[in-house]
Amino acid sequence: REVVSFTPEPLPARYYDKDTTKPVSFYFSSLEELLAWTPDVEDSFNVALEPSECRQPPLSSQRPRTLLCHDMMGGYLEDKFIQGSAARSPYCFYHWQCIDIFVYFSHHTVTIPPVGWTNAAHRHGVCVLGKTPGARLPLTRQCTCRVTSNEKAFGGEAVLAWGCLDRLRQARPNFRKGPGHWVTVLTKTVQLQFGEFGGLITSEIFSWQGESVGSEERQEGVAGAGTPARDGQGVGWSPSLELIRKHGFSAALFAPGWVYECLEKKDFFQNQDKFWALLERYLPTHSICSLPFVTSFCLGMGTRRVRYGQEEAVGPWYHPSAQEIQPLFAEHRLEGDGRGWVRTSCCLEDAWCGGSSLLIRGVIPPEVGPVAVRLFSLHVPVPPKIFLSLVYKLEGPSAVEVALELTTGDAGSCHVGGLWTLDAETSSRHSPRPLRVPPTKLARWVGRCGQQLPGGWVQRCYEVNLRGCLLGDLLVSFARPAGSREEASFVCRLGEIQVVDADSLLRPLPRVQALTVSRVCWQPATSEEEEEEEGGAPARLRLSCTLHWSYLLSPIRCFRIHCLPGSGGGSPRGGPPGPDKPVLLGLAFVNQYRVVELPVVAAGPGRDGRVQFLVEPVPKEGFLVPQAEWGRAALLYSLPQL
Repeated sequence: REVVSFTPEPLPARYYDKDTTKPVSFYFSSLEELLAWTPDVEDSFNVALEPSECRQPPLSSQRPRTLLCHDMMGGYLEDKFIQGSAARSPYCFYHWQCIDIFVYFSHHTVTIPPVGWTNAAHRHGVCVLGKTPGARLPLTRQCTCRVTSNEKAFGGEAVLAWGCLDRLRQARPNFRKGPGHWVTVLTKTVQLQFGEFGGLITSEIFSWQGESVGSEERQEGVAGAGTPARDGQGVGWSPSLELIRKHGFSAALFAPGWVYECLEKKDFFQNQDKFWALLERYLPTHSICSLPFVTSFCLGMGTRRVRYGQEEAVGPWYHPSAQEIQPLFAEHRLEGDGRGWVRTSCCLEDAWCGGSSLLIRGVIPPEVGPVAVRLFSLHVPVPPKIFLSLVYKLEGPSAVEVALELTTGDAGSCHVGGLWTLDAETSSRHSPRPLRVPPTKLARWVGRCGQQLPGGWVQRCYEVNLRGCLLGDLLVSFARPAGSREEASFVCRLGEIQVVDADSLLRPLPRVQALTVSRVCWQPATSEEEEEEEGGAPARLRLSCTLHWSYLLSPIRCFRIHCLPGSGGGSPRGGPPGPDKPVLLGLAFVNQYRVVELPVVAAGPGRDGRVQFLVEPVPKEGFLVPQAEWGRAALLYSLPQL
């Protein structure tokens, strides 16, 4: 039982926002501060536990890589809030399949990438780096070892030593920049000084003489491009990249957020897609190599929250950890007389889950057959049986047929045994053998298949039997009705795609265990709430606390955190919910959550107040977990005796 006290319990300023006690990502203001840092329990909010997806080719391959340096307004803006914020029109990056390494750059001495960025990057198989200054190289070496030895303390892989160009000039006095000056840059001498940082990155275009740079050095050297893009046009990147790739170097792209900073915010998505379309020929993509493969195309932001086609909250939100795997974005001109086209883009106007969907628009001329749009590149050894799901809806009058397609590799040994459409009535007859456990997860997964869903969405499910196959591309196809010879235009929203190992749906889900409440903080009611109390409403308090629980993270998308008011709690927006109806507080992507300023009823004299917290696991496959299987913990509280 908690006795309400308005004496604040001090929370470490590095880890919590001083005004709201919301957990925030942190940085170090000096190298000495970093060396004095010892990770403890308070760092756990800053641990990015989304494991980096397996990818092909691996980062260690000989292929030239692409590094993206995110440098925006000094860093640690709304993205510092680990549990999200109500930011309007924030910056969002989603061309992850085009890059290999993501650097979060700030104007602080030692930059630790915010957790949300690391989670989003890892979900796409992209490595994440922070930043340390390179001017004090001996101390930087110590700090590099310090951070990399504590990788799990913040979830990144390494740090980027910044500002070492003077050292390079000292080591190689004949080093000069600019076209026409052919000099040797990377030598064994320089590598000895920079080798611990894994390579050299320049922020300008340099020239290398003929064979003076070997293939190994060519792989580790990274030529940069970015400053020309700050003129507001961005045209400088394309010729720079062309030159970089011509000489076989990896590329570092600096400050891609100019399309957000310099242009109209309302046109951000259109401008960003147009900008990256100029570069795509120089940016080789990578493939994801693991199942389940599930995405709702959510950008981790929106103007409202939607769950399974039903609106559950209105208002802007921004939560980078909630960004799901993003597709390839492109505009394709179809064969024929050039009238046919297909374009993919993000859209915040509607969603199946989260805050956005993938919008595909196009025109199919009479002389063109079915059109397939490549969305994802995979490289996955396929289990004997997989289930596929596509959630979509067509806007306006359109008779085009929509289908999910996949490609397979290893054609010499790959055998496709059959493909069936699943729905709630037919799924059981495809079981190849008696099941030792009830197929609860399978029944939940196929429950919406073939049904008309809220918001006009449709879900199609498929079962595919394969042997010796490698799953390649995922595509969505559009075709005119059979026998039609007329031009067909369409607007289609994709809400979700899933590729699931059938065996994974036969394994029971774990339960949320050991839910506890700690770090309790009380505040009196706000002035607005006090005015409500004078009108006869119950007196109110504001409760902040930290929830911890135990759960295996690999099978889930996230956790939804609720409160069940009982006799003590209320809606975070002020009004009491219906009896026994959980109130959604937010999302968590690790086994803890900070409840911030939750309005609760102040218990009367001699009485206990009670608020119950519930943790709902959300499986990657998207089905609902019954409330009886959620984690729960109750907090009893009372006012102090007078």
